[in-house]
Amino acid sequence: MMTATSKPYRHRWTPEEDDYVRVHYEGTFRSCEAIARVLERTPYAVKARVSTLGLAKITDRKPWTAAEVDRLQILLEQYAVLTVARKMKRSVNAVSVKAKVLGFSRRNRSGWYTKAEVCTILGKDHKWVQRRIDDGSLEASWHNGRHPRQPGSGMWHIGEKSLKAFIRRYPDELNGRNVDFVAIVDILAGITYDT
Repeated sequence: MMTATSKPYRHRWTPEEDDYVRVHYEGTFRSCEAIARVLERTPYAVKARVSTLGLAKITDRKPWTAAEVDRLQILLEQYAVLTVARKMKRSVNAVSVKAKVLGFSRRNRSGWYTKAEVCTILGKDHKWVQRRIDDGSLEASWHNGRHPRQPGSGMWHIGEKSLKAFIRRYPDELNGRNVDFVAIVDILAGITYDT
């Protein structure tokens, strides 16, 4: 019996159990229930472990149509990857990977990023990024080198080298579920998207 001060028991997953989940997960909740019966867990614990292990839901994948590919190319020229993903009802990684495979430029300039783009890449909100700019851990400059005259009209330029240095220096501040993996790998590898 649990008391008010006792903590619930948290099971530590073994490598063998993880292997069993990897082999038997079929992308459905029904397969989570089957795995749960064998491993004596709840289906929701198995589902959480599937998410932790990063296993894709096979049944959720939908192929790209020719019309979607055309729309993807047009949207990528106008919007950040996160916005494109929302407009197309796809995940950020799905959009990033498809753009990479097809060789579509995901940016209409090279050498620097806006604050909004950095938010999308790092999977953080603008306040989090602004705090890193303010404390100097993420180097940035004003658009045209001048402080804007009106509040809210500022645009930050965050250089590719600065962003790469930040990612290398502070990887523990990033959450793998939220980041744009393709963009981060490209930045660290020095791959640019010139148009």
